Amino acid sequence: MQNKNTFAPVILIIILVVIAIWGISVYKEKNPTVRVNIPNTNEPVACTMDARICPDGSAVGRQGPNCEFAACPAPTSTSTSSGTTTVAASINQKAQVGTFFVTPLSVLEDSRCPIDVQCIQAGTVRLRAQVVTSAGGTRTTDFTLGTAVSFDTGAVMVTLTDVSPAPVAGQEIGSGTYKFTFRVVTK
Repeated sequence: MQNKNTFAPVILIIILVVIAIWGISVYKEKNPTVRVNIPNTNEPVACTMDARICPDGSAVGRQGPNCEFAACPAPTSTSTSSGTTTVAASINQKAQVGTFFVTPLSVLEDSRCPIDVQCIQAGTVRLRAQVVTSAGGTRTTDFTLGTAVSFDTGAVMVTLTDVSPAPVAGQEIGSGTYKFTFRVVTK
Protein backbone atom coordinates (compact mmCIF):
# COMPACT_ATOMS: atom_id res chain seq x y z
CA MET A 1 0.00 0.00 0.00
CA GLN A 2 2.86 2.38 0.60
CA ASN A 3 3.91 2.14 -3.07
CA LYS A 4 0.57 3.55 -4.25
CA ASN A 5 0.79 6.49 -1.84
CA THR A 6 4.38 7.24 -2.93
CA PHE A 7 3.52 7.32 -6.62
CA ALA A 8 0.37 9.44 -6.30
CA PRO A 9 2.24 12.79 -5.80
CA VAL A 10 4.63 11.95 -8.66
CA ILE A 11 1.74 11.20 -11.02
CA LEU A 12 -0.02 14.39 -9.93
CA ILE A 13 3.13 16.45 -10.66
CA ILE A 14 3.50 14.82 -14.10
CA ILE A 15 -0.13 15.60 -14.93
CA LEU A 16 0.31 19.25 -13.83
CA VAL A 17 3.45 19.63 -15.97
CA VAL A 18 1.66 18.21 -19.04
CA ILE A 19 -1.30 20.58 -18.48
CA ALA A 20 1.09 23.56 -18.11
CA ILE A 21 2.90 22.70 -21.36
CA TRP A 22 -0.41 22.31 -23.17
CA GLY A 23 -1.65 25.65 -21.76
CA ILE A 24 1.49 27.47 -22.92
CA SER A 25 1.20 26.05 -26.45
CA VAL A 26 -2.48 27.05 -26.69
CA TYR A 27 -1.65 30.56 -25.41
CA LYS A 28 1.15 30.99 -27.97
CA GLU A 29 -1.16 29.91 -30.81
CA LYS A 30 -3.80 32.47 -29.80
CA ASN A 31 -1.20 35.23 -29.24
CA PRO A 32 1.23 35.14 -32.18
CA THR A 33 3.04 38.27 -31.02
CA VAL A 34 4.41 36.37 -28.04
CA ARG A 35 7.84 35.10 -29.05
CA VAL A 36 10.30 32.92 -27.31
CA ASN A 37 13.78 33.54 -28.68
CA ILE A 38 15.99 30.64 -27.85
CA PRO A 39 19.17 30.98 -29.86
CA ASN A 40 20.46 27.75 -31.29
CA THR A 41 24.10 28.15 -32.18
CA ASN A 42 24.13 24.82 -34.02
CA GLU A 43 21.77 25.98 -36.75
CA PRO A 44 22.84 28.48 -39.44
CA VAL A 45 20.81 31.69 -39.78
CA ALA A 46 19.36 32.44 -43.22
CA CYS A 47 18.78 36.15 -43.75
CA THR A 48 16.54 37.56 -46.46
CA MET A 49 18.08 39.06 -49.58
CA ASP A 50 16.89 42.56 -48.63
CA ALA A 51 19.26 45.43 -49.28
CA ARG A 52 19.43 48.90 -47.81
CA ILE A 53 20.58 51.77 -50.01
CA CYS A 54 23.04 53.97 -48.17
CA PRO A 55 23.25 57.76 -48.60
CA ASP A 56 26.45 57.38 -50.61
CA GLY A 57 24.63 55.16 -53.12
CA SER A 58 26.14 51.87 -51.96
CA ALA A 59 24.00 48.98 -50.75
CA VAL A 60 24.38 46.82 -47.65
CA GLY A 61 22.71 43.51 -46.84
CA ARG A 62 21.55 41.79 -43.70
CA GLN A 63 24.03 39.98 -41.48
CA GLY A 64 24.57 38.46 -38.06
CA PRO A 65 22.38 36.25 -35.90
CA ASN A 66 19.52 38.81 -35.88
CA CYS A 67 19.75 39.52 -39.63
CA GLU A 68 20.33 43.22 -39.03
CA PHE A 69 21.45 45.45 -41.87
CA ALA A 70 25.17 46.02 -42.00
CA ALA A 71 26.18 49.58 -41.17
CA CYS A 72 26.36 52.05 -44.03
CA PRO A 73 29.73 53.66 -44.58
CA ALA A 74 30.06 56.54 -42.12
CA PRO A 75 29.07 59.68 -43.98
CA THR A 76 31.22 62.52 -42.93
CA SER A 77 30.77 65.72 -44.85
CA THR A 78 31.25 64.70 -48.47
CA SER A 79 30.96 67.09 -51.38
CA THR A 80 30.50 66.52 -55.06
CA SER A 81 31.14 68.82 -57.97
CA SER A 82 27.41 69.33 -58.46
CA GLY A 83 27.08 71.26 -55.19
CA THR A 84 25.60 68.33 -53.28
CA THR A 85 26.97 67.60 -49.81
CA THR A 86 26.07 64.79 -47.41
CA VAL A 87 26.36 65.45 -43.68
CA ALA A 88 25.43 63.44 -40.59
CA ALA A 89 24.54 64.49 -37.07
CA SER A 90 23.07 63.09 -33.87
CA ILE A 91 20.51 64.73 -31.58
CA ASN A 92 21.80 68.17 -30.48
CA GLN A 93 24.87 67.83 -32.72
CA LYS A 94 25.40 70.55 -35.31
CA ALA A 95 26.19 69.59 -38.92
CA GLN A 96 27.65 72.29 -41.14
CA VAL A 97 27.81 72.88 -44.88
CA GLY A 98 29.57 76.16 -45.56
CA THR A 99 27.56 78.77 -43.68
CA PHE A 100 24.48 76.52 -43.37
CA PHE A 101 23.91 74.56 -40.13
CA VAL A 102 21.37 71.87 -39.26
CA THR A 103 20.97 70.54 -35.69
CA PRO A 104 18.59 67.61 -35.02
CA LEU A 105 16.54 68.40 -31.89
CA SER A 106 14.07 65.53 -31.39
CA VAL A 107 12.44 62.56 -33.06
CA LEU A 108 8.73 63.29 -33.47
CA GLU A 109 7.85 59.92 -34.98
CA ASP A 110 9.69 56.72 -35.81
CA SER A 111 7.27 54.32 -37.42
CA ARG A 112 9.85 52.38 -39.45
CA CYS A 113 9.30 48.66 -39.76
CA PRO A 114 11.58 46.73 -37.38
CA ILE A 115 14.18 44.67 -39.20
CA ASP A 116 12.97 41.44 -37.61
CA VAL A 117 9.29 41.90 -38.57
CA GLN A 118 7.48 41.75 -41.91
CA CYS A 119 5.40 44.89 -42.43
CA ILE A 120 2.96 46.05 -45.07
CA GLN A 121 4.41 49.58 -45.01
CA ALA A 122 8.01 50.66 -44.43
CA GLY A 123 7.05 53.53 -42.12
CA THR A 124 8.90 56.80 -41.73
CA VAL A 125 10.79 59.08 -39.38
CA ARG A 126 9.81 62.67 -38.58
CA LEU A 127 12.52 64.83 -37.09
CA ARG A 128 12.43 68.33 -35.63
CA ALA A 129 15.62 70.26 -36.34
CA GLN A 130 16.98 73.76 -36.09
CA VAL A 131 18.44 75.26 -39.25
CA VAL A 132 20.63 78.33 -39.53
CA THR A 133 20.86 79.79 -43.01
CA SER A 134 23.76 81.63 -44.58
CA ALA A 135 21.85 84.88 -44.02
CA GLY A 136 21.93 84.16 -40.28
CA GLY A 137 18.24 83.30 -39.97
CA THR A 138 17.36 80.60 -37.46
CA ARG A 139 14.30 78.42 -37.90
CA THR A 140 12.92 75.23 -36.43
CA THR A 141 11.52 72.88 -39.07
CA ASP A 142 10.38 69.28 -39.38
CA PHE A 143 12.06 66.80 -41.71
CA THR A 144 10.38 63.60 -42.91
CA LEU A 145 12.43 60.68 -44.18
CA GLY A 146 11.57 59.88 -47.79
CA THR A 147 10.21 63.27 -48.88
CA ALA A 148 11.83 64.94 -51.87
CA VAL A 149 12.77 68.24 -50.21
CA SER A 150 12.27 69.03 -46.55
CA PHE A 151 13.76 72.52 -46.39
CA ASP A 152 14.42 75.02 -49.18
CA THR A 153 15.89 78.47 -48.50
CA GLY A 154 16.16 79.38 -52.16
CA ALA A 155 19.95 79.01 -51.91
CA VAL A 156 20.04 75.59 -50.22
CA MET A 157 17.77 72.52 -50.39
CA VAL A 158 18.05 70.06 -47.51
CA THR A 159 16.64 66.53 -47.42
CA LEU A 160 16.73 63.89 -44.67
CA THR A 161 18.05 60.82 -46.51
CA ASP A 162 18.80 58.23 -43.81
CA VAL A 163 18.22 57.46 -40.15
CA SER A 164 20.12 54.84 -38.20
CA PRO A 165 20.10 52.54 -36.36
CA ALA A 166 17.35 50.40 -37.81
CA PRO A 167 14.62 49.53 -35.30
CA VAL A 168 14.33 46.07 -33.74
CA ALA A 169 11.00 44.78 -32.41
CA GLY A 170 10.66 45.26 -28.67
CA GLN A 171 13.76 47.46 -28.38
CA GLU A 172 13.50 51.21 -27.97
CA ILE A 173 16.06 53.39 -29.71
CA GLY A 174 17.55 55.90 -27.31
CA SER A 175 17.60 59.47 -28.59
CA GLY A 176 21.39 59.58 -28.14
CA THR A 177 21.93 56.66 -30.53
CA TYR A 178 20.10 58.13 -33.53
CA LYS A 179 22.23 59.30 -36.48
CA PHE A 180 20.60 61.44 -39.18
CA THR A 181 22.01 61.90 -42.67
CA PHE A 182 21.11 64.98 -44.71
CA ARG A 183 21.71 65.80 -48.37
CA VAL A 184 22.38 69.50 -48.84
CA VAL A 185 22.19 70.88 -52.39
CA THR A 186 23.63 74.35 -52.89
CA LYS A 187 21.96 76.19 -55.76
